[in-house]
Amino acid sequence: MPKPNLVYLERVAEVQRITKEEQTRTGKSLYKISRMMMDASRKEALCLLRDLGLYQKPYSETSREFFARVDAFVSQPHIAGKPFRFLTIVELRELYVKLRALKRKGVKVAERPRNYPT
Repeated sequence: MPKPNLVYLERVAEVQRITKEEQTRTGKSLYKISRMMMDASRKEALCLLRDLGLYQKPYSETSREFFARVDAFVSQPHIAGKPFRFLTIVELRELYVKLRALKRKGVKVAERPRNYPT
């Protein structure tokens, strides 16, 4: 019979002793960290989209119209395959790599993609 891992058993005992208040505090801090990571990933992707030519036109376009264009571009199957707002952190990092490749190749994003809602 194999020996039990004592370090693992000690950690399990520690986790079982955590109070509800400590669980709540830990959960809130983990949520805050994940939000910060998500926001940073989105910001990086949006900066690259701006560098590729997809940017918000000042005074003539609302945020909703701008993100409709971003969603139309990102939803293309060879880019990300789903709208920008539904991308996870991992998918945003994959999108970042693809956008960097497009930038390196000198590709400019068309102002109005074919499937742009009119």
